[in-house]
Amino acid sequence: MFKAEKSPRWRMFVVSHTHWDREWYLPFQKFRMRLVRLVDKLLDILKRDPDFKVFMLDGQTIVLEDYLEAEPERREELEKYIREGRILVGPWYILPDEFLEGPEALIRNMMLGIKKASGFGAVMNIGYLPDMFGHIGQMPQVLRGFGIDCAVVWRGVPLEVKDNEFYWEAPDGSRVLTAYLRYGYCSGANLPTGFEEFRRRIRRAVDMLSPYAKTENLLLMNGCDHLEPQPELPKLIKRFNEESEDVELIHGSLPAYFEALKRSNPVLSSYRGELRSYGRAYLLPNVLSTRIWIKQWNHRCEQALEKLVEPLIAWAWLLDPDSPESLARLRRDSSLCWLAWKYLIQNHPHDSICGCSIDAVHEDMKYRFKAVEEISEELIRENAEAIARSVDTDDLPATRLDDSHAVVVFNPDYGPRTDYVQVRLESSTRPRSIRVVDRSGRAYPAQLLGFKEEELSGVELRKDERLRYALQMLEGGRIMGWVLRKGEVNVEEGTVYVKLVVADRGSPNVEEARRVAEECRRLVEKPEVEKVVVKVVKNLVDVLFIAEDVPAYGYKTFVVEPSEEEQPSPSSRGLFIENEFFRVEADPRLGTVDIYDKENHVVFKGCNRFVDDGDAGDEYNYSPPSVDTVVSEPAQPPKIAVLENGPVRAVMRIDMDYMLPTGLTEDRSSRRKELKKFPITTYVTLYRGVKRVEFRTTVDNTVEDHRLRVVFPTGIETDKVYAEGHFEVVERPVGPPTEGVETDEEPLGTYPHRSFVDVNDGRYGLMLTDRGLPEYEAIPSGDGVKLALTLLRAVGWLSQMNFKTRRQPAGPLIRTPGAQCRGRHSFEYAVIPHKGGWTQAYKEAHFYVNRLWAFETGFHGGELPPEGSFIEVEPPSLVVSTVKAAENKRGVIVRFYNITDGEAEGRVKLYKPFSKAYLTSLNEQPIKEVKPDHDGYLRLKVRGGKIVTIRFDP
Repeated sequence: MFKAEKSPRWRMFVVSHTHWDREWYLPFQKFRMRLVRLVDKLLDILKRDPDFKVFMLDGQTIVLEDYLEAEPERREELEKYIREGRILVGPWYILPDEFLEGPEALIRNMMLGIKKASGFGAVMNIGYLPDMFGHIGQMPQVLRGFGIDCAVVWRGVPLEVKDNEFYWEAPDGSRVLTAYLRYGYCSGANLPTGFEEFRRRIRRAVDMLSPYAKTENLLLMNGCDHLEPQPELPKLIKRFNEESEDVELIHGSLPAYFEALKRSNPVLSSYRGELRSYGRAYLLPNVLSTRIWIKQWNHRCEQALEKLVEPLIAWAWLLDPDSPESLARLRRDSSLCWLAWKYLIQNHPHDSICGCSIDAVHEDMKYRFKAVEEISEELIRENAEAIARSVDTDDLPATRLDDSHAVVVFNPDYGPRTDYVQVRLESSTRPRSIRVVDRSGRAYPAQLLGFKEEELSGVELRKDERLRYALQMLEGGRIMGWVLRKGEVNVEEGTVYVKLVVADRGSPNVEEARRVAEECRRLVEKPEVEKVVVKVVKNLVDVLFIAEDVPAYGYKTFVVEPSEEEQPSPSSRGLFIENEFFRVEADPRLGTVDIYDKENHVVFKGCNRFVDDGDAGDEYNYSPPSVDTVVSEPAQPPKIAVLENGPVRAVMRIDMDYMLPTGLTEDRSSRRKELKKFPITTYVTLYRGVKRVEFRTTVDNTVEDHRLRVVFPTGIETDKVYAEGHFEVVERPVGPPTEGVETDEEPLGTYPHRSFVDVNDGRYGLMLTDRGLPEYEAIPSGDGVKLALTLLRAVGWLSQMNFKTRRQPAGPLIRTPGAQCRGRHSFEYAVIPHKGGWTQAYKEAHFYVNRLWAFETGFHGGELPPEGSFIEVEPPSLVVSTVKAAENKRGVIVRFYNITDGEAEGRVKLYKPFSKAYLTSLNEQPIKEVKPDHDGYLRLKVRGGKIVTIRFDP
């Protein structure tokens, strides 16, 4: 604890630190070389000089892993100084970008960081946020959820925050004491080693900071990007203190600084909400759309872990929570799940996920994304199959047992829900069409999407012992782990050709196996037959159907089987598609679409218009060239065709060729006159029973230095737009923000969002939702607000300078040809016309993002009924963000938040009896026990914006 020895006018805490960008303008391994050198030097300084009090390793713990992989023998020294408080680590695993790392990923990041730091002896319990490109509004509540009541920020703090210290509040009223780094995290970097220069530098810092201080305590950050500790600092501080009467320097830490602040008990101003101001420091807003493939891939990985892997692990364990086998599987799968999270979070530092590094860095990210996907796929498969095997499917009305399939459809979201689901099944034959029924025999709309014969193995056998052995093995109906469904035998020019159709699951068709073996024996006895060629194949059928009334956070079981009915042929004529809710008609000249809302009699005209403009900026900021060429129409009329008009969906394809400038001129002042074809194909889809219009757009990016957006005119006059953020919905202005001062960085109207952004006037609205496309702009116009979604931003520099939207560099001036994102890209988004405000439509947006998933199983008994919810959470305003196994391996964690401003009367119920339930912190520490009512429901009052975590112990 800091104790004052005298009472000068100012006490300046000099915090020695490094800001460690793990990968940025160099790849990770090259920066690791510098890290090893830095930590070696730090350990030597601490050992040699007891007056070098403390050094902060950037609020992260991954640096410990990176260092010890190279020098594991120094772990004991690290632990010693961390326990003594001379090296400060945590609470983060990595310093993330707050807007691009998802809400639950932020929580996993801090859980992992605290766990790692605790393993070394101590955690720095400060919300250190030094260089994030703005801050989410719910960060104060997230920090308080981990027992952290102080934060440090720099970018995004608005001008209305006048002082160095303020209270930052979340939507639910949670607040943290916050230090504003007015001059950044490098305010005391590279302090002079000569005393007179040192003294002058300190005096200048005091003069700059003291006018904004509410107490006698000042904060000077002695460090910067990748800087090593300054060993001479203790002697300089000692001499300064000996000579100074009005200023005392303390070689201290952030915890010591906040301790002094709290003792001073100042009266501070408060600020509520997100911090995204351009007024003081570069916000660098267009990292939201740089290297868009990173954002899309990250979205897929987060969805897999949060909506499938974690809940499936939890529900599979809860089937038999006390058995040794189930506990062993839980321990194994939880460890693998955390390994996947580690790989993913290693892609979340702002220089990584933002796409604002050299090309080599982002190539390295691909391996981590692939690792997450591979681990997730196996965990999903194993746990989904375990749950599906426990579902009672015996009484389902299957009519063709050979090719009938029991399919369990999982719903990771609210319900009951009606939506489409796609599943790939094995079949012995090529069906003409598909029939889908539930346990009552009720039929559902279904379409056969495709059939594929996949060759698994092939072998050529002569007339010898190997052939006789193979035929003997075949009679059992099992081939290399597969089961035989059907066989075909043909002879041609002295060769017997055998095709064996197999499947992964089910019982072998032994009778068919014997027939094929006998037919082969008969044919090979003929003298003209010299050999047998065997091909093992699997018939795969892709089926699409409408699953109605799937329970919330649960499942419903269907029978999928072949049908002899003819499937309707697609129509290639016409310029429109429709379902019971909407009619979508294509413009034959422009390729845009008009959307007619049949229920509310509203028309949205000119939707899905592609607008391409030049980009003379860099990986951080979009900037139009001085003379821009904006292209918003195809070069010739598009090709339009209705591809499908079936019982499940109608699909219209629109093919367009835009002619775009090939890049920027040499001086980057305008787009080139040379044009190149830029193909755009959009598939517009309407599903039966689904209240949204879905789009999938593919492009072949053949040009450079440009931004491609898709625009939806709403026709709605309003000055507000609503965007889903982290555990909240944020109200923002239409158009760019007004800062009130001239800024070095031009404020833009582009903002981040999660699942949706909505424009409404209280009577009617249009919601835009997407999968992994985080940048939008609400553009004011004479005909109402237009919503623009950024699909692609192609640039060629890590950083540049002197362009329209930013004057100074934001990083080194390095060419990054990979950031031009040449080649093919695919984008998925949808619109939801709706009555009233955004609260009337957000569930549909969540349904679009959180798809139904289907898994095949056999026909068998089981402890679970054919349909049900694993957890009930009411009302709909309580949005479930996670279901996972508790870290103590003795419970299930359910987390939800109130997405609205008003208080909700919450009701939560587990599908099976539980022994106890606790409200917990975000780090899963129990706060208090919650007792269920006589119906087994937990009842809670949940304030607007509040995040609630419950642990159920079976």
